[in-house]
Amino acid sequence: MIQWKHVANFAGLKRSYFHELFLRETGMTPKSYQHKLLMKRASQLLRESNLAVTAITDKLGYLTFDPFTQHFSAYYGVSPKQYRLNPKRLEKQAPSLPLIGKTKSPIGDLTC
Repeated sequence: MIQWKHVANFAGLKRSYFHELFLRETGMTPKSYQHKLLMKRASQLLRESNLAVTAITDKLGYLTFDPFTQHFSAYYGVSPKQYRLNPKRLEKQAPSLPLIGKTKSPIGDLTC
């Protein structure tokens, strides 16, 4: 997981100011943005791989299965298993991610 305080330090900014700029540019907190990226990656792995959900849990850095399932279910409205069975129908329900780095930012290009 990204340590946002380290990103702020690297950019030469205080953590609170970095948070304020990030929120202004993206409409999301850094933590929320990271969570959405994680859920997008989870959905991609469920759609495009044959990895077991427990393997995806490990790959994404979760220590146990339950928090991953809770986060995924809260984000997509269905369990990872249900999502894997019918991802096309459920893709439209996922919240969209704001694009970073497409506008001029006072803290530079934040694309990952």
